[in-house]
Amino acid sequence: MKEPGLDNRWRDEDGEIRKKRNDTHAGTLSKDYPEFDQFRVDKKLGNIKRDLGLPPDASLKEVRRKLR
Repeated sequence: MKEPGLDNRWRDEDGEIRKKRNDTHAGTLSKDYPEFDQFRVDKKLGNIKRDLGLPPDASLKEVRRKLR
């Protein structure tokens, strides 16, 4: 890994941007994405996806699109 990519996310060795894990807390996400300010800081991304009716493997982009 050399430099941060899109939205200050790092790319893996194969060039793919790392996906956010489902156990990432909303408080961590809200530092970069204001859409997550509406959730408790300890709510996990996987639970947010479930509440929005998204599959567990949905991308962060899909989640953000649903929240707008």
